[in-house]
Amino acid sequence: MPDPSSTQGPAGGEGPKEAKPRPPQAPVAAPRPAEGKPSPATPGQPQPKAPAGSSAARKPAEGKPRPAPSQGPKQAAAKAPEGPAAAEKAGEATPQPAQAPAEGQEPKEAKPKPAEGPPEGERPRPKPTWGRITVGEEEAAAPRPAPPGPVWGEKRRRPSWREILPPALIGLAVACVAYALYSCFGRGRQNSIPGGVQYRFYMDQLASEDPAARAVAIERLADHGDRRAIAEIVKRLDDEAPNVVAAACVALARFKHQASLGRIREKLEDAAPEAIAGACRALAELGDEDSTEAMVRLLEHNDPGVAAAAAGALAALHYKPAVQPIIRLLEHAKLAVRLAAVNALGDLGEPAAVAPLEGLKARPAEGLDPQPTDVERAELEQAIGTALGKLGVPAPKEAPPEPSAAPSTAEKAAP
Repeated sequence: MPDPSSTQGPAGGEGPKEAKPRPPQAPVAAPRPAEGKPSPATPGQPQPKAPAGSSAARKPAEGKPRPAPSQGPKQAAAKAPEGPAAAEKAGEATPQPAQAPAEGQEPKEAKPKPAEGPPEGERPRPKPTWGRITVGEEEAAAPRPAPPGPVWGEKRRRPSWREILPPALIGLAVACVAYALYSCFGRGRQNSIPGGVQYRFYMDQLASEDPAARAVAIERLADHGDRRAIAEIVKRLDDEAPNVVAAACVALARFKHQASLGRIREKLEDAAPEAIAGACRALAELGDEDSTEAMVRLLEHNDPGVAAAAAGALAALHYKPAVQPIIRLLEHAKLAVRLAAVNALGDLGEPAAVAPLEGLKARPAEGLDPQPTDVERAELEQAIGTALGKLGVPAPKEAPPEPSAAPSTAEKAAP
């Protein structure tokens, strides 16, 4: 209500009095609510704000939890305030329905609101992903099973013999096959020996009391081609055993040791037939043509082994004058001499031997002592055919077997 005294006119002709301004009054402080209870809000009246810098603005009210920095839509809906203030705020956020245009007015087209984005010429900045976890990070953050620890203290199962035996047998078989292949393909290699142990073993065997062991040792040293053993082999040319002398002659010929050629020729006059045969084979290996006359005389030796060795040596040296003496050996009583003569005539290739070989083919076992077996007879016939083939005589064609006559009706009816 306005004060009547302030609006009343001047009394008694006095002029109007000027209104004195009232001093500003301090706002009446609202009653402080009890701790833990919010003050009741008057509808439509804003709450007084604490001045900036005061302790009330810096510290939240006691008993009130500090709001979280970000809340989801469900939490915000759950914690939405109720009352008239909340309704007014909700009314402000609620979109108003579009008003219908008045009569005679055209409806205005709604202009599309430009999409908010960065100004032209600026690169869009990605939104921060603080607190978010991608799919790869989820897999990396997932707990992984711990690796198995050591099993030193655990008891292991002992394998049975059924598990051990098959691999062991396979390994043994592979080793045996490898050794067999090495033994087959390793022989005959020149100027090499598998090891010093074998070389020393064979050299020790040369001093053995057994003549067979000495002969075998000489042959093995010649097979391996170790020329360190030549000096010891030359000494064995004077051995008391004829088989050792023969082995020494052949071994020196395989080494192509020309220095021992003279000593080998001397063995053609030896008393032992085995040493003479070994010397003949050695001289043929060395290609000594100066000893051919002595070998022709040996074709008439009493020992079959000497005559056969001399015939083979003369054929290896291609000594043509020995054809007729060798043809006479086709009538020899021993199968070994007759077989050696047939092979020698085939190697010499002299046409004069065709007729004697064809005559022998008709009666191959005549005059042999002892009579040959079927296998030996077949071997002699095969050697004669091979020699004739080398001399240019074609092998006869085998006649087809004659068909057996069909039995007559009377023979079929006979019991």
